[in-house]
Amino acid sequence: LNDQLSIATTADQIAFIILTDQFTRNIYRKSPQAFVGDSRALTMSLDMIEKQLHLSLPVTVASFICIPLQHSEDKEIQAHSISTYTALYEHAAPQFKEEAKGYLDYAKLHAQIINDFGRFPHRNQVLGRSSTKAELTYLSDGPRFGQ
Repeated sequence: LNDQLSIATTADQIAFIILTDQFTRNIYRKSPQAFVGDSRALTMSLDMIEKQLHLSLPVTVASFICIPLQHSEDKEIQAHSISTYTALYEHAAPQFKEEAKGYLDYAKLHAQIINDFGRFPHRNQVLGRSSTKAELTYLSDGPRFGQ
């Protein structure tokens, strides 16, 4: 899909991330198709972050650029997510520090889940994966995320 689109502006790139990361998660909720756009969204996100475009935008907008990192089941990407959200927090204007801290806290939560399980247990049923006993315990007691 990236090759077929002319994604010339930052706004186009953000829209692409929202479509491939957020829109698919919501329109295909509780279906494996919810994650079909993840790799495309992550590729765009990483490109924009490498260029530090997220640091020149309002925190709320920048969060949409960065969120595909949180959705990755890769430990290295999760570590990159924490450093990216830390930079976002550090660059945030004083009136947006609390909002940026919230995004950083969620990044840490996502990374901890991947560190603990190597994947998001919330996705297991939807993706036809068997859950371990530890994952089942976590699913009954842990934080709730959309599937």
